[in-house]
Amino acid sequence: MYPAIIIIMMVAVMVIMMIFVLPQLAVLYQNLNVPLPLPTQIVVGLSNLVVATWPIILAAIAVFAFFYRRWSKTTDGRLIIDTLKLKLPIFGKLMEQSILAEFSRTLGLLVEPELWW
Repeated sequence: MYPAIIIIMMVAVMVIMMIFVLPQLAVLYQNLNVPLPLPTQIVVGLSNLVVATWPIILAAIAVFAFFYRRWSKTTDGRLIIDTLKLKLPIFGKLMEQSILAEFSRTLGLLVEPELWW
């Protein structure tokens, strides 16, 4: 749960910076009349795009979330999503080990000889 909260907060900070902070910095850069490096131009352009089209982006995210939730409830969707989760670079191995630990704990409780009597 902790990594998910951290990732959500990082995305929120990034969105806030794209909408509120970077447009103000873009005005400052324009007043300086100096050529900006390419990465800075890309970030400023992306910020301008987000500010200009935020309702469309928000609607697209809502539509994507709706269809993703419906698809993830199907058998094929669940299989594909779970396979992709286990193939994630760092978190996939962590999820796999967590699932195996939970399985081993449950199996250990089920086969414990003292419970048979």
